[in-house]
Amino acid sequence: MNKLFLKILTKTHVKKCTNRIVFFLWLFGVLIVNGQAQSRDTILSYNPFYTYFLEETKPSENPENSTKLESELLQFIAVQKTKKTKSRSEIRFLRQLNRQIHDKFLKNYARFSSFSETLQNGNYDCLSGVILYVVVLDTLGYNYTIYQTNYHVYLMLSVQGRDILIETTDPIYGFVESPYHIQKRQEEYEVAIEVSKTTENYYTSPQKIHQPTSVRELRSLHFYNQAVGLYNQRKLVQASKRLTQAEAIYTSQRTQELRLFINYYQSQFHE
Repeated sequence: MNKLFLKILTKTHVKKCTNRIVFFLWLFGVLIVNGQAQSRDTILSYNPFYTYFLEETKPSENPENSTKLESELLQFIAVQKTKKTKSRSEIRFLRQLNRQIHDKFLKNYARFSSFSETLQNGNYDCLSGVILYVVVLDTLGYNYTIYQTNYHVYLMLSVQGRDILIETTDPIYGFVESPYHIQKRQEEYEVAIEVSKTTENYYTSPQKIHQPTSVRELRSLHFYNQAVGLYNQRKLVQASKRLTQAEAIYTSQRTQELRLFINYYQSQFHE
């Protein structure tokens, strides 16, 4: 995933740099709502759960495509349910599940990939990858914790008394079982946070974020990620729509910043 780097711009500097304002996203700045993280919820608490992250892929002019995506995902999950009941080892089943998710869905790493793109053409980033895992794991009855950092998101599971870290962007070594390698992965995430905070001339969150997050927040981040990608392409109307969807779930410092720049550019184009 990609850190959110935003140039610190005064009002005067903004006017001088109309065509130079750029968002650099290593997606994950402040994910706090009113100073507190939201409590954990699950995909299954939303009905129908499999469309929770597919709303943006349900335009009235193409309902058949979105129905096909849902059907293929549900069919995959149904097959995995059968395999789980026949498996003698939860750990072995999860290893195989991890491989099959990558083989079927997670094919090409691409920034700003939406969940629907992941299902449709295999493009994914850490956010859309985690969303897919959350849908599958929830449906199969696994407990997990979504972790967010300033720039990244990953999963932790506890199965048969053992912790497992899932790094969705690593198809080869992303299923991490040993306590030593889990610790090393988490240390790498911590180092990346510190590196992001030392970057000069760019805005980064003053807070160090490495904490659990909820499915609700994940959905807001999904829309926010799409808004940033569209903003970078100067598709301001679409970016504003996606940001509105993110804001409807919750607002944060970075959604407010992105709204500021979208509004500024729109005002310039309408003058």
